[in-house]
Amino acid sequence: MNTISLKGMQFFAHHGYYKEEQIMGAYFMLDVEVEVDFTKAGNNDNLADTINYENIYKITKEVMHKPAKLLEFLVQRIEAQLISYYPSIRGIKIVLEKRNPPLGGPVHASQVAIERKYSKSCSRCKRVFLCHNNSACWCHTYVVSQAVSSTLKQDYKGCLCEECLSDYSK
Repeated sequence: MNTISLKGMQFFAHHGYYKEEQIMGAYFMLDVEVEVDFTKAGNNDNLADTINYENIYKITKEVMHKPAKLLEFLVQRIEAQLISYYPSIRGIKIVLEKRNPPLGGPVHASQVAIERKYSKSCSRCKRVFLCHNNSACWCHTYVVSQAVSSTLKQDYKGCLCEECLSDYSK
């Protein structure tokens, strides 16, 4: 497994459920780790063959500067933006901390985290493939009739790889 990580990104932002939190703002710490195959970049020293962590920072900074009520919303937004920009991501882990949350007593931080793996095994041929299970996924480019879709759901308990799905596409 190859990973690229940014640890300890710090942002001042106006996230929070309560109006006072949105007005006052707070410090947030963010860690992002992406799993990707960077073998090619490791062999040829070419940035185009890997994930540029400068882009990871730009994407997370953009998301963190748009006010939100929930930390859960923010980590899922960061995930969606990163996999949209880098469809080669095989897995992701995002940890977001809100420093000194206003809870009426001393608390160092509140924290939410997500960790996902996007590798799946084709239900038909057992080939391993990437599936981000969202509207940006490659599978949405294929058109399958309602009847064929119903048959596929009965015959296979999970996703099909691109090669197998193309066999059923219009």
